[in-house]
Amino acid sequence: MLLAAFLLALLAQTALVVASLFRNNALLRSLGRDFNKRDEEREAVAQHNFAALLDAVPDATFVMQAGGEILLANAEAERLFGYGRDELVGRSIESLMPDDRLDDFRAVRPGFIEKLANGPFTVDRALVGRARDGREFATEVRLSPLETSEGRLVLAGVRDVADRELERENQSARDEYLRLATERSGVGVWHWKIDDDDFQWSDAFRQIFGINAALTPSNEAFRALIHPDDLDRLTESVSAAIRDYQPYQLEYRIVRPDGAVRNIAARGSALYDDQGEAVRMTGLVQDITRRKEDEEALRVSEERFRRIFEEGPMGIALVDTSSRFVSVNETLCQMVEYSAEELYALTFKDITHPDDLDADVNLAEQVFRGDIDHYDIQKRYFVKTGGIIWVNLTVSVLRDMAGGVSYALAMIENITERKRLEEELEAHRLSIVSSARLSAIGSMAGGIAHEINNPVAIISASAENIEDMVEDDDIDVEELALNAKRIGEMCDRTSKIVNSMRHISREGEGDLMHAASIRSIVDGTLALCAERYKLHSIRLDVPVIDSSAMIVCREVQVSQVLLNLLQNAFDAVVADAPHAWVRLDVDMLEDTVEFRVVDSGTGIGEDIKAKIMEPFFTTKPVGQGTGLGLSLSSTIAQQHGGRLEVGERDGHTCFTLVLSRMKEGQKSCN
Repeated sequence: MLLAAFLLALLAQTALVVASLFRNNALLRSLGRDFNKRDEEREAVAQHNFAALLDAVPDATFVMQAGGEILLANAEAERLFGYGRDELVGRSIESLMPDDRLDDFRAVRPGFIEKLANGPFTVDRALVGRARDGREFATEVRLSPLETSEGRLVLAGVRDVADRELERENQSARDEYLRLATERSGVGVWHWKIDDDDFQWSDAFRQIFGINAALTPSNEAFRALIHPDDLDRLTESVSAAIRDYQPYQLEYRIVRPDGAVRNIAARGSALYDDQGEAVRMTGLVQDITRRKEDEEALRVSEERFRRIFEEGPMGIALVDTSSRFVSVNETLCQMVEYSAEELYALTFKDITHPDDLDADVNLAEQVFRGDIDHYDIQKRYFVKTGGIIWVNLTVSVLRDMAGGVSYALAMIENITERKRLEEELEAHRLSIVSSARLSAIGSMAGGIAHEINNPVAIISASAENIEDMVEDDDIDVEELALNAKRIGEMCDRTSKIVNSMRHISREGEGDLMHAASIRSIVDGTLALCAERYKLHSIRLDVPVIDSSAMIVCREVQVSQVLLNLLQNAFDAVVADAPHAWVRLDVDMLEDTVEFRVVDSGTGIGEDIKAKIMEPFFTTKPVGQGTGLGLSLSSTIAQQHGGRLEVGERDGHTCFTLVLSRMKEGQKSCN
């Protein structure tokens, strides 16, 4: 509606503006390139308005001499007749008519000239126009006189009546599209007729300002909604726009009737009469509250990042694709004892320990190529004074608007003290493990003594038997051979026990993973505890194991776990001897081997199960256990990619060691 009113106003003013221009001889003088302005400001305003208004008229419009010579034509005249503006100027209006209609036109033209003396009128008979391409069309013509000091001129408006209804429909559709686009885009339109203070606004304007539909549009009502702190600024912007013949653009706040404060982006411009006075203003408003909130949130976020960057507890650096520092914070400077200016002259490679450089550079190159978005490593930096610090480095990629990698953001944490404590803790852990192993060896001592005492006793008896035969000079060759055989067997058995003891008492953590015989592991373990079970009359059931069954492991560590489980089972049931028993099951599954140590006990309480794998937890009396055996055994299982579980089997206590099985064709590995 506002757009249609605006265009009608342009049409109404066109004749007045053109007449004024010609009355002042301004147009004719401008056409002749001979300017001699009396009032420069007035002339500038008139020319500005005339050029804009003439082309805004929706009809083809000509300024002609009374004889029909065309002096000016607008853009619609170019479109309708198919000639350029320069081609139309200087032509006769008759050249735009069909030849067979010229006689009729020439017959009525004198009447048109006489009628112009009484003012504008619409030609009451159909005239036919002819376009450059030969197309003919019926026209409706509106003629207006232009009285100038050079004589009377004619302003002619020409409309293709064949397309009038279609154009009316198209214009209605365009107006509706414009209205819908304006409303849905959230842009409000207002129009102010300054002389009588007539104010109009669109539905979108009402919605933005929260105005009830019953409120009559007025400049006063509009100003009442402007935030008091912004009213003077808006008033000054409007005044300056009118004074300087320039549109204004401004952001201000409004206070809606419901009390809500909204941010508005506004644009407006004035239209002037031939005296240079502003007569109308039209403008657009848009609610930008959400944008302002987003901008404020972004500002707060940027300020927060700036504070984190400059004052945060971690070192932060921006590094470009050539590995140079382009921005660093004070924390990093203090960490490496370089000033920011000194770091800007370096790359991260210059302060990285040589042993850590290759890994860091390789990952950085992947980041800058875009292969990865981030990486984390621990590395060492040289500080300016020559020392070395350990850092935890987290690097993330920063991309530009096109998605390309522009910088890498490095977050640097000084972990030198943590590394020192970790080294101390590791040393302490190894000490505890060693102590636990010695404690375990000590607890084996009694059983091992019996393991060795038995073959030693047989060796001693056989030796005494041989000695008696020698003293009595009664040597029985067969008996001598039997004694010698016994001595040899017992020596082998003792050697096996000693070797097993020496083997299993090693740390084993540094051994390579290799293929080991499951039967050999079990036999070596039983050599250190089987005799103890016999001595206390505890039945120990062990399955027959296929000698070809293999497992990839650190053999020493697996033996240590099995020995610990068998010793724990012994300690758990020894009080029930001679009715106690312990069973070792070995199940060869498709992908795993399960070693299960089941004892005649009735199970473990849920509260104990939850803590039994924890370091230093033990159910044994004080002085009889360190509480580290199961914890260390669980760690060994995890290092082998397996697990140690506690549960029940057929109502009895069961510990299960699950390890990956060596498959056919698999080789030893680290």
